[in-house]
This record gives sequence, structure tokens and C-alpha cells, in this order.
Amino acid sequence: MISKKHRIGRKIQVQCIVVLCLLLNIGNAWAEGSKDLYPVDAKGGRAYLRASTTESAVYPYPTLGTHYVYAEEGEQITLASSAQSALNKRILLYAPDGNEVTLVFEKNNGFIYKREVEVAGPRLPGQRAGESRYIPIYYTVPAGGAGVYRVEFISSSDKTTGNVLGMEYTAAAAAFNVGGGNYLSAWDISVAKKIDNSWNWVTGRVFTTAMALHNPSYNKQNQFLPNSGFYGVFKVLTKDGYVYSVDNNGSQGIAFTFMVNNQGFHKIGDPNTPAYESVPSTKALDIQSRYHDPRKADTDVVVTQKIFYNVPDDKMPEQAVAAMDGGKTWLKVQEKQLHVTDLRVEGAEGGAENQGGKGAYIRFTNENGGEYSIRIKPKNGNTFAERVLQGVTIIGNNKIYWDGKDGTGRNVSAGRVEMQVNLQLHGGEVHFPYIDMELNENGIIIELLSKDTQSVRSDKVYWNDSTIGEGGGNFGSKSNPRNASHTVIPEGISSRVNGHIWGVATDKTSSTFGDEHGIDTWTFIKGDVVSTSFDVQIKEADLEVVAVQSDKEKVKQGEEVTYTIRVKNNGPDAVENATFSFQIPLGFEPVQTTGNTGTCGSESQALAFDQEKNKYTSQVNLANQCEITYTITIKVNNPTVGPIAVEAAILRPTDVMDPDATNQEENRPPTDPHYECEHNGLGIPCNNIKTNTAVRYSEASFILIKEGYFKDINNDGFAQVGEMITYVVKVTNTGKTNISDIKVIDPLLGGVITEIPEKSINADDVLQVGETWVYTLTYILTPADIAQKGVYNLATVKGVDTVLDEEIETTSVPTQPLTPTDPGYDPNRPNHTFVPLKVNQWMIANPMVRQRIR
Repeated sequence: MISKKHRIGRKIQVQCIVVLCLLLNIGNAWAEGSKDLYPVDAKGGRAYLRASTTESAVYPYPTLGTHYVYAEEGEQITLASSAQSALNKRILLYAPDGNEVTLVFEKNNGFIYKREVEVAGPRLPGQRAGESRYIPIYYTVPAGGAGVYRVEFISSSDKTTGNVLGMEYTAAAAAFNVGGGNYLSAWDISVAKKIDNSWNWVTGRVFTTAMALHNPSYNKQNQFLPNSGFYGVFKVLTKDGYVYSVDNNGSQGIAFTFMVNNQGFHKIGDPNTPAYESVPSTKALDIQSRYHDPRKADTDVVVTQKIFYNVPDDKMPEQAVAAMDGGKTWLKVQEKQLHVTDLRVEGAEGGAENQGGKGAYIRFTNENGGEYSIRIKPKNGNTFAERVLQGVTIIGNNKIYWDGKDGTGRNVSAGRVEMQVNLQLHGGEVHFPYIDMELNENGIIIELLSKDTQSVRSDKVYWNDSTIGEGGGNFGSKSNPRNASHTVIPEGISSRVNGHIWGVATDKTSSTFGDEHGIDTWTFIKGDVVSTSFDVQIKEADLEVVAVQSDKEKVKQGEEVTYTIRVKNNGPDAVENATFSFQIPLGFEPVQTTGNTGTCGSESQALAFDQEKNKYTSQVNLANQCEITYTITIKVNNPTVGPIAVEAAILRPTDVMDPDATNQEENRPPTDPHYECEHNGLGIPCNNIKTNTAVRYSEASFILIKEGYFKDINNDGFAQVGEMITYVVKVTNTGKTNISDIKVIDPLLGGVITEIPEKSINADDVLQVGETWVYTLTYILTPADIAQKGVYNLATVKGVDTVLDEEIETTSVPTQPLTPTDPGYDPNRPNHTFVPLKVNQWMIANPMVRQRIR
């Protein structure tokens, strides 16, 4: 109940109430509305119905006095209010599909103009006048029109917005004024059903989810008037079929909104988890951020329970189309029994026993939904503070996370711990949040009705005002005990003895215990306790790749390299099924493997090579301080030039803690050693991964092509001493590795060539892959050259492989080597470049022997 004091506008108070009523029947009962709140012998003050869409601190969930009514084909819905008069359209009716229906307004039909009329109620269809009964507005449900209709009211001011009061205090059983401002004094929605040509009223069809009221029960001295509290009564129907009766019992507020759901205030930022505590705040935004909007559809977790004036009609269907958010709603379901099966515990990462420091999941199958309470406690000499988990279940399979901490917030110590889990479901849970409620001196009476609604099964209630503490004001009493939660007092407290009482011995409208606080009272049905025992093995193992060593540092195409990998478990616990992996780069192929696990280790899955991933993997069992060795030989088969990066890793098993290689996510199992290390929460690397880049691979090669051209300086057609041969020397990098320190050596031309070559890629001193350097050199003919009619020449090029840092060399080749039939062919000098010379009249006829004259 959201209350508002005489200091209008800044104070709010939310109160959700229900009351035990008559059995459901079809007979001569009449009216569902204000008459039920204020019967003939009503006590306290009259609370007026607010009809305004303006939100305020007093009314965080405003409506036009919205109600809902279930009706079937052929039935008649009757409507009336203290604001309806003449032809004014002050009542709106919406069909189950959400479309407004046309109502007939005539004369003063539907006008509740005085107390006697309110108590008498409406006339049945065709009924004659008498006993002060009034004529309501009738609407006949058409064929295909069955479902939940929405009713909205407009006050006599014809305003749908604003917060105009215009009301004075009226005793609940006294005569009333028809109202003013944004409020109604009286209202009614009823359903008539025709059976055997006779019309009768059907009760238990009208409900709401949020009802805003105003009871101006104070005087000018800021005091509540005697016997002016709200004594209205309602029924609450829960989604799982239970019916509660709650008597507000004179709680003293001024403005209030009825609403009730299955969780009350939820935890900050977590709308799916009930807080089970009161909150020290009355700001509208704080309420809205901690409470599910009762005007909205239910979620998978949060259910807004339905507030009826009478015991819900048990002939309503379980579900119907409705002019409500979501387009449909639940109605009268059969009571659902609280029953769970298949209760078990598994590690947070999926292990059957190991908890691993991340906690575990309590899993079970729930047939009917509802809230749960789970108690985790030690067995057989183990000691840690009992931990209680609470929340909302779903129908079907449930998976509740336990973070591995005890009741004090500490991690349960490592080792084998025997535990017991006690699970108890809560059904029919209802919460009644009171916000800014100054006085609750008689306490609220909440009663769970029997299945046939003829008796009371329980009147137990719970609360927890620990967050309010001693800050609840200076006037009147405070709640006692301060914490009566179901975790503290599991058996609850009788609401007829102490229905969460405070504010005794004061009439102040401010500075009381409930003033400017949100105070929750709740109750539920308890199912049987289901228990299971389990052993939790909280394991920790510091797994390490100690070393990755190779038998050589340089390899070339077709060669093999062998790696020796040492893996160790530094403990303190042994592990099973830890995953070892050895990643090799593309361009290598497996040759052979050996392993030495000694007596302390073993393979649960033998080392195997995955061709697609280019990786060796195995699963190993390692005792504490156990070290094992793998030897893996691979062969070079055209990899990328450069350092060869191989990586060895050891990955913890599921639900085993590795101090520097365990990701910090709640339920993420170990699948990738890199992820475990990078998300270890420490900000430092782990020792589970080692990379070896000591081995280098190279494909360094180049060619030296040399071509000579004779230049006939005097153009006489013959070679003579002093004339020249021009040599063009080309060095080309034909491999996959850059080559530095290039030296071209030609004895014929004086040894090491010092001329600067023309370079095809860039001007640096490194022969890039694919680059060609061109040297142009001159040789002067000697008498010996003339005598042998040609010049033989062979050069050498040397360079340094930039990957292996090794010198390589090769000799020159001619552009077109001579064949045995060519003049000048010398089998002892097949790669020499031969330049023939014309001497006298002799001509070289073989076209394969090139003599170029310039």
C-alpha cells in the first residue's frame, strides 16, 4: 500500500492486501467492488478509487481505476460508479482482443449516488426496482467474445490525468459524497448468468493487479483520526492455484496502491532474484527499479498475483484471452503440489564430483514451478557455516548455481568435503510491500485458505527489517523481532498474533517506523524437504610445461627435428585427464613419438596426431610432483621460412583449480589453455604454455648467369689484342630467404667484383627474394685469347643466408651452355661462359656458339 500523508505529493506507500470471504456460489449475491470493501458493518475510513494516468511519488503505477472481469458468451457484464450520470461516458469497457466496445448510456443508469444504493447493489437483467437497487449499464457478451474484459473509470471531473483530490474523510459505513477530483467514492463490476431462464449473479470474476486508493484520515494537527484506518478486505489468487485471505486490519496510511506478486522487492539490478528484505527508501524510482510493474505481463520468473473482491470462481478456465498486457492471462488453475525429482549436484564446469573452487550446480526437476530454498551444510565432522540459497524455479529442469562459498562468504577449504543439500520448494508465494506506511498497529492478517476455501490452513508470515534498523523514526513502536525471515524463523509467526506490527501508541503521520521506508511482509506454502548428500573434491593442481627442447637449431627441406617436452604437476592434488597438446606449424609432418610417464603418471588417452589441427594431443593422469616426458620427431615439408614455432601446453581437467590457469567465469569449463591463462584474474602469464622458436628453417638459393659480348672496335671483322669483351653478370635470388653480404668473384676480371650493380627491387645491400643484381664488366683481349680463338670464364657468387646465418655460394652458368657439337666445347669446363673470337678468315658456323660483335 502506497500511503500519502496530509503533506500531499511527496510520500508513497504500497500495500497489497487480501481478505477471507464467502464461498464461491451462484445465487443472489450482488456487486463486486466498493460494496465488498465497505459492507454494512464496515470499520475505519472509506478509501476512494483513484482514476488518473498521472504518475507521482504517491502513485508509481497509475491507472484509470483499471479492473478486469472474466465473462462468457451470453453472460451480462454490469457496470456502475459514483461518477457515472446521465449520458456522460465515464466507464470504458474493452473486449478481450483489446478493442473498446460500445456501451449504452441513458438516464442515470450506472450511477451509484448514495450509500444505500451502494449496499443494495445493481439490478439483475430484467429485475424490478426494490430495496434501493440501481440500474447498471449492461453489456451482453457476444458469441466468440468470452475472455477477460478490461474496465476503466473516469471521475466526475472528466479528467483522466492529474492528481486533484477534492475528497474529505468519510467513515467506511457512513453516507458519502459522490466524489470529486480524480477519485470515485463507489464502483461496481458484476457478472450475471442466465440458468433455466433465471438470472443470477456470479461472484469471483472481477480482479485487478494494481488499485490506487486515497483515505484522507488525518486532521489539521497532523494526526490520524481515531478508528480511521483501512479495513478493506480482498482475496489473492496465485498462479499456482492457491487462495489467500488478507485483512488489512486498520493499517494507517493516506494514499495507497494494492499490488502483490511472488517476490516482493528484488535485488538491485537483478529483477529475477527476490531480496527477502525491506528497503530504506520510498522514492518512486527506487520502487520501480526494485519491483515488477504490476500493469505489465508476467515474466518467466515474476508473477503478479490477482486481487479479487470475492473468492475466485473455480469454474473459470486456467487461461483465457485478455485485454491485458500480453494478450492473455492465467485464471483459476488447480492447486499445484510442490514436488521435485532427480536432485543432484555437479561441478560448475560439469564435473560429477570436483567443485574446483568455482562452485557447483544443484540440479533438479520441478513439476510445478515456485520459489525454492536450498540449505548447504557440512556432514560428518566437516565444519563450515551453512549456506542458504533462495530464488525462483521454473517448471522442468532447474540448475541453481552455488559459488562454493559458505554462509560467511568464504570459500569452502580445499580437500574432500562431505556435504548435504536440503531443498524445499515454496508455493503460492505472496509479498505485500508497504511503502511509507506510518502505522500498522494491529498488524496485517494473512491466511492461506483450504482448497475448498472453507477453512484456514496457515496464518504464518515473515519479514526482515534489518535494513531499516533503528532508523525507523521516533514515534510509536518498531517491528519486533526485527528479522522474522523464513531463514531465521522457519516456522513463521502467526499473523493473528503479530502480523508485522509497528507504530503502536502513536497517531503521528510522520517519523514512525514505517515512515519513508519500504517494508515487505510475505508468506508461502512449504513443500517437503528433499535431501541429498554428496562429496565435493575441491582440487588444486599447478600444472606446468617445464621445458620444450630441440635436437638442432637449423633445418632445411626434408630434414627432421626432434623435440623433448617435459610436463609436471606441481600439486598439491593429483589430476586425471589433464589435456597435453603439442602444436606444430604447417609445413611439417609427424614422424614418430615416444613418451616416458614413469611410475607417477599414465596416459588415459594416448598421444595422437590431428591432421586437421596439425596438433598432437593426449590426456594424462599425474600424481602430485609427477613429471613426464614426451619426445616428438617431425619432418620438414615446405614450411614458412624463419623460426619454427612449436607450442606445448597442459590444460587442467574440468572442476580442478590451476592457480594461474583457471578462467574466472562462473560456468565456463576449460577448453583452451590460452583462455584459461589470459582470464586467470591475476594479470600475469601462466606456466602452462611454452613456445620454442629456437629451430630455424631456410630455403636460400641464388643463381649467377654470365654472358659475354665481343666488341670489334675497328670493325674489321676480326678479333685483335686490345679489343674488348663486355660481360653481363646477373645474380638472382631464386629461394625463399633473403641473402646478405653478396660477393661476386671472377678471377678473369681480377677477383672480387667491386662495381656497384643495378638492383631490381631496392638499393639496400640485401638480395631480396626474387631480386636480381646486374653487373656490367669489361675484359681486354690478350695474345693468348687470340691464339685459342676464344675466352673461357667462370665466376662465383657467395652470400649469407639471413635465417640460418650461413654462407652459401654457387658458380656461374652461361645463358646457353655449349653442347658437345659446339665449337669451343670443353667437357672439363661445361659451365664456363665461352666467347668465340674471329681470327683471320675463319668463321664460326655453329649458331649455338654466340659471338656478338658491336
